[in-house]
Amino acid sequence: WLEMIVHPVSALAFEGEPGPADLMKRLPRDPRAPLIRRAHVIRSAFSGALLTIAALVEYAARLDRGETYARAAAMVVVILGSLFLMWAELAGDRPWWRTPPPARVAFWVVSVLVAASLPLFMTVGPIAALLRIEPITTRDWAIAGLLAILPVLWRVVGTDIGLQRCLSE
Repeated sequence: WLEMIVHPVSALAFEGEPGPADLMKRLPRDPRAPLIRRAHVIRSAFSGALLTIAALVEYAARLDRGETYARAAAMVVVILGSLFLMWAELAGDRPWWRTPPPARVAFWVVSVLVAASLPLFMTVGPIAALLRIEPITTRDWAIAGLLAILPVLWRVVGTDIGLQRCLSE
């Protein structure tokens, strides 16, 4: 499920989006500079680690309801968190909440389909059985959604306390 959904959505998010308006006015990139700056690698790795921890916490917290329930709740964290992180990564070094929405229709179609796949896969018997998941309560959807946004929210707090600047130096 992750390979068929998360990676294509990420590819759609990063491929085909127009560059910044001032791109052609910028000086060329130093050919000796790395393609991906260390700060971006650290930021992405930290966000991914937070998402992993959030999913594991949700899984462990829901194990009392059974393994299939806990797996479903953790999957909600992972899938929604991936969508949130994709939006934050599109922002680059700009604040993600000030980034204009992606203009490509394909981005929105795939994003909506990914989000809709969560409740659909939980309720369609053969798919739920294959994935070994089951529907979760509205309360647990809300908790999973809050956990899923943590890997993006740290960037807001990090910006406020200068963490982003420290990472880029």
